This record gives sequence, structure tokens and C-alpha cells, in this order.
Amino acid sequence: MTDKLKESKIPEYDSNPFTLSFKGFGLLIDYAKGVFIAILVFSFLGFFSSILSYIPDTSNSNNDFSSGSTSVSSNTGTDSINWAVVGGIAVLVIGVMFVVLAVSVLISAAYKGFVAAGAVAASERRKITAGEAFSEMGSRFSTLFGAELNTTLRIIGGYLLFIVPGIRAQLRYQSTPFIVMSNKEMSASDAVKSSKNLYRNHLLEAMGISTVGGIIPIIGSAIAASGMALSVQQLTAYSKLGLATPKTHWLNYIGIIFFGFIVVMSVIMAIIVAAIL
Repeated sequence: MTDKLKESKIPEYDSNPFTLSFKGFGLLIDYAKGVFIAILVFSFLGFFSSILSYIPDTSNSNNDFSSGSTSVSSNTGTDSINWAVVGGIAVLVIGVMFVVLAVSVLISAAYKGFVAAGAVAASERRKITAGEAFSEMGSRFSTLFGAELNTTLRIIGGYLLFIVPGIRAQLRYQSTPFIVMSNKEMSASDAVKSSKNLYRNHLLEAMGISTVGGIIPIIGSAIAASGMALSVQQLTAYSKLGLATPKTHWLNYIGIIFFGFIVVMSVIMAIIVAAIL
């Protein structure tokens, strides 16, 4: 295997999510600094908006209470339900949900495509500016949108099947934007299939990269994107040569370890509270 790797100039396979992700992050800084700055700006905006969402708004609490009591008293006398109105409201809600889904998929496809363009160029050691990354994303936007819509529906369907299939689908299709931006002629459906095939036996590696990005504040998303770009690159190279990848590094289990720790601590706290009460 080693001779074959040397002949094809493929880097040694690395499944350690920390070393892989930070190696990719270093390449992102060196080759796609503008893309990194853009990711940083979006991360800060998301961070501050999440903080603001936790600030309670008490300015209208009294008005809400009085209006709520009034509405209750005025509706207590109604005995019949206007099913036509209920049906119209249901149709309106469903329509709004579809519009929101379409807009969110559109924005997600554009952002993921932009990030993937920068991360893929960095993994190939190719200099790229933020403007060039945006232009590359634009040239592949229809494919990115189709792939994002496809995977989003699959993930939603998976979560409706008792959560676990949804988590598996999310990990399985995490690499899709990177595959789209790495293969300029590939269709959306082929990119989705390629992502599924590449990570069929490597879901833990995708989870490890996501966990590394998740535990690091602000720049975590840039680190995870960089790691995923390198992961796609090495998995694709091994797949083309028909080579078996080395055993998955144990650090990819870090997400499961954290989840187990949280569950155990929650159970312990529940027992303590029950004992006190």
C-alpha cells in the first residue's frame, strides 16, 4: 500500500479529527484568508444574535396579559367551529412553512458553497480570494441548491424516524457541498450519492470533525469546514485507487463520549434533586 501511495503522491491517511481539522485550518489561513474572515464575521453575528435571543422582553408583558384575558372572555361564548377558517389557516401555515424552507435552503446552499469553495481550494493548496470563492459558488449554485434541498429533505425524513436516522443522514451528507465544489461537472444527485458512498463506513470520522468544530467557539465552523475538505480529499483519493483506509482513530468517538457524559450527569443530578425533595 505504501508504494502505491508514494507513486500516486497521496498524503498519508489521517483520521484523527484534531490533527486533520487543524491542518486544514492552517491551510485555510494560508490560502483562503478572505474566506476565513468572512466565516469569522458570520460566526460573530450568529453568536451575538443567539445571545440577544436569550434577553427577555418584558415591555409588553402587562399588555399581553390583559389582551389575553380579554380574548379568553370573548371566546368563551362560542360553541361552533368554523372549519373553513381552520382549513384556510392550515393551508396558510403549510404554505409559509414551504416558503421558509425554500428560503433557508437557498441561503444555506449559498453559504455552504462559499465556505466549501474556500476550503476545497485551500486543501488543494490553491490561493483564492473571498470574491473568487463567491464567484465559484455562483457558478455552481443551481447544483448546490439541488443538493442542499435533496439532503435537507432526507435529513428531515430521518429525524421523523425517531431521530437516530436523522443524525446518521446529517453525518452522511455533510460532505456534499465540498464534493460539489471539488467536481465542477458533477450533478446534484451524483454529489449526494458520492457523499453517501464515501462516508458509508466513515460516519464516525464525520462526527469527529463536527465535534471538534462544535467544541471550539467562534472559529469552530471554519475548523470543521477545513477538516471536512481534507477528509473528502483523502477519502476520494483512496476510493479511486481502491485502497482500504486505516482504522478509525479513537478520538472520533469524542462526540459519543461527550453525549454519554451529559446523560450520566443529567441522571445523577435528577437523582440528587429527587433525594433532596
